[in-house]
Amino acid sequence: MADEPEERMMLRLSGVVDYATVVEQRQRLIGLISSSASQKLVIDLGEIKVRGAVVIALLISLIRESRKIQKEVRFQNCPEHLRAVASACGVADILPLG
Repeated sequence: MADEPEERMMLRLSGVVDYATVVEQRQRLIGLISSSASQKLVIDLGEIKVRGAVVIALLISLIRESRKIQKEVRFQNCPEHLRAVASACGVADILPLG
């Protein structure tokens, strides 16, 4: 019998992520991660508008919180400008930016 592939839940982060919106975005995503029955989640970053490095703190926070509850979070469709910010902050290697 073949193993069933583990189902991944897809979440989307969209809109502007800046100092005014980051707390709300974090609370919303942590709530969705926590309430998900899936142990593996993918967060689509393709529609975000980044204003400053605060988005890096958000992504690191999501990784930390998901680890506390033993869930895996990965990111996909990461815009190039976000990769550049992650690189400039020295965290590109620790964030699973797909």
